[in-house]
Amino acid sequence: MIEKASWIACGTEPALPVIVKKFTLEKKPQSATIEITGLGFFQLYINGKRVSDDLLVPCQSDYSPRDYSGLLYPLSPNPTYRVYYLSYEIGHLLSSGENKFEIMLGNGWYRQTERVVEGKMDYGDRLLARFCAEILTENGKQTVMSDGTESYYLSHIIYSQLFIGEIHDARLANKQHVMKSVELVDGPQGELTLQTCPTDKVIRTVMPDVAAVLDDRIVYDAKEVMSGIPVVHASGPAGSVIKIQYGELLNEDGSINFESTGSHHVCGSGRPQIQEDVFICDGTTTVFVPRFVWHAFRFFSVEGKNCEIVISEVHSNIERLSTFHSPSEGLYYLYSTYMATQLTNMHCGVPSDCPHRERLGYTGDGQVTAEAAMLLLNSKSFYKKWLQDILDCQDKKTGHVTHTAPFMGGGGGPAEWGGAIVEVTYRYWRQYGELDVLQRAYPAMLKWRDYMLTRTDNDLIVREEEKGWCLGDWASMQGPELPEPFVNSCAFVHQLTHLSGMAEVLGDAREAKKIQAQAERIRKAVHRTFYERETGNYCGGRKAANAFALDILLNEDPRTLSNLAEYYDEHPVFDSGFFGTDKLIDVLFQNGYADVAYKILSNREKGTFLYLKDQKASTLWEYFDGRGSHCHPAFGACVRSLFRHILGIRQNPGSCGYQSVYIEPKIPKKLDSASGSIVTPEGPIVVSWRIEPGKLIAHIKVPQSAHAEFRFQGTVTPLHGGDNRLELALLEEP
Repeated sequence: MIEKASWIACGTEPALPVIVKKFTLEKKPQSATIEITGLGFFQLYINGKRVSDDLLVPCQSDYSPRDYSGLLYPLSPNPTYRVYYLSYEIGHLLSSGENKFEIMLGNGWYRQTERVVEGKMDYGDRLLARFCAEILTENGKQTVMSDGTESYYLSHIIYSQLFIGEIHDARLANKQHVMKSVELVDGPQGELTLQTCPTDKVIRTVMPDVAAVLDDRIVYDAKEVMSGIPVVHASGPAGSVIKIQYGELLNEDGSINFESTGSHHVCGSGRPQIQEDVFICDGTTTVFVPRFVWHAFRFFSVEGKNCEIVISEVHSNIERLSTFHSPSEGLYYLYSTYMATQLTNMHCGVPSDCPHRERLGYTGDGQVTAEAAMLLLNSKSFYKKWLQDILDCQDKKTGHVTHTAPFMGGGGGPAEWGGAIVEVTYRYWRQYGELDVLQRAYPAMLKWRDYMLTRTDNDLIVREEEKGWCLGDWASMQGPELPEPFVNSCAFVHQLTHLSGMAEVLGDAREAKKIQAQAERIRKAVHRTFYERETGNYCGGRKAANAFALDILLNEDPRTLSNLAEYYDEHPVFDSGFFGTDKLIDVLFQNGYADVAYKILSNREKGTFLYLKDQKASTLWEYFDGRGSHCHPAFGACVRSLFRHILGIRQNPGSCGYQSVYIEPKIPKKLDSASGSIVTPEGPIVVSWRIEPGKLIAHIKVPQSAHAEFRFQGTVTPLHGGDNRLELALLEEP
């Protein structure tokens, strides 16, 4: 339907425009539907009423070709372009007689000109809209669409930039508007696609506390790091100003420290990157609410008088589908804090690295957390959309996959970033069992594999694009890093193993065998280059190096595993980056060292999750030592081990969509109970176990349709659909 309409454009004014379309209906409609998009973001009003509580729509994508010459390093991606639109039922908002559509447009990602650290990445200087409404009355069908006859006026929002904030001047809101004509334009080249992923919405309202009263401002504490917007009730004199600034940390004097949210970056306008809203009063009582931005913060300061403020938490409207409970402070903190951090980083259909400074869909951070997010949240349509972003961002000529999707610049590496095209596809298929997604991604994954094989020397991954980045295990605490060829080659073997399995599922046995041979060749190169015969270690055994090796089945020397366990038993902190942290916990649990994994997860030293808790962190940090952002989900990827190992919920090899499962808890000696649940495509799985003298008591609920069994200390007990109660003698202390 929307394809019938034309793209219309407003002028280049910095103030946000409102497009007006008037039309007449002889009768009140029986039903009506509108398909609509506006770039960067839009809000639709019909006859003065807001059509939806959706925020920040349409979702982010690569809309159209643009200038890449200002990137940090030379890159000429050749992506697929896409523009999302939304569909709304609007019959109840229309009436007989004159009707009016008003479409307020926001800059969003389309006209984002302030953050230029990665290079100037905006798409154009004019905001656009396109819509088509089909209205059914007893007299027949009437179509109302964008066709160039619309006009627009400039709103009271005189400044709006995604990484900064908005300026609202209430004095302009009720003035007589000067109407201007829109212009018909060709518009972006992106394929029009219906948005089916969750939109951003107001999730809850938070009442802040006063943290400090300074000379010229009051500092408030929202009590946790969150993404959201203020709702400001103001009654100041005309021309009086209210300024709000946001950050995660406080200075010693009680003022806000903006460093972790990006103030060290200089914006396109020359100002520091600080989240800030400015509201100018008109002398009446006014409610100010930012329209087309979100902020991420715990603390905010307010300059100005006569105002009351509450916070609306805003992120993608995604339901929690998991529970986890444990007497272990460390395990529960990991679960609850990861969940808060992940949700705070889900906006506009993209899982971001952080919700303030960069806000980008980094394929490294996104792939390492993909399994956890799919397992614990109702994020199926969200990740289906983001997987499409990854496929869209692939260079169709070379097979290269960019470090961010949608592509917004940014650094990364060849396998631990670009390999998201395999890893996210694999995790999606395993979680949801949708074969059509696998089939659609398969040719792109093979093309990426071919590209990666051109990035090798002596069968090791050693480079990416010319003059580009080649990162390894990112964000470890200070000290020598693992060699990038080691990290990327291990990751590539891991991804090739998954790719081979997907090829077999799709019936491509010849390609599967070929991929297996390629993986084995690189595996041997890793062993040949990085194995230390004298010790049994890889790369000195530091920073989870042995976990990387064991993850790709480099277990020829039994000392490799014992060295890993002994080292982290003596040094129970995460010295690794976020890829190594996830592998470390998984490999320890998987290979019988639950006590060592639990020791790390229960430790309070610097470099552990409980250290963050002791620093009053409500979200996970970019670095365990406190550098950078204080809202990064990547280190939380190991939360999956709470469900895979502590609760023991696993799929059998070859199973997808949880059609065939087993429950096999790996129980540390110092943990006497745990419980939790997930919701699978087959239905809920609920696990609860506790240790009593000489026995394990477990309550297990599995879907009626699933094949399931309980495994513990060498015994296998079939489970029937529904509730199961087991009481098993302890052959040995778990």
